[in-house]
Amino acid sequence: MCKSKVIVGVGVELGSIALHGMEAERDWKYWREVNDQTPDLLDKEPAHTKSATVDTWAAALELLDKYRWAKFYPVFVDPDFKRRIWDAVKERLKDGSETSQSKWEHPLKRWRTVCGITHGPEETSA
Repeated sequence: MCKSKVIVGVGVELGSIALHGMEAERDWKYWREVNDQTPDLLDKEPAHTKSATVDTWAAALELLDKYRWAKFYPVFVDPDFKRRIWDAVKERLKDGSETSQSKWEHPLKRWRTVCGITHGPEETSA
């Protein structure tokens, strides 16, 4: 049996969102996990949810798109998925201006670093 791995993980205030994947015989299976610690503020148990499993990359991105994941703080991107994640982030942040904010403030710059993308003519626009 194949092991699952984290494809992308993002941090949000008092929580995290991760897209997991597992390679099957012919394709991949994906699911989203959300850890929400905000119930601690309300004296309730933290919430941990896992989505249904989907079997296409488009459906995996839809799982993430339930949240504004591209605007959150990227923590990890699996090396095998860096280009796919980078392309998805650029699409979701295409209206932002990377040069209008400082290096550490704009999400696109953080994603570029985590995805290992170097500046080049094809990479400078979102």
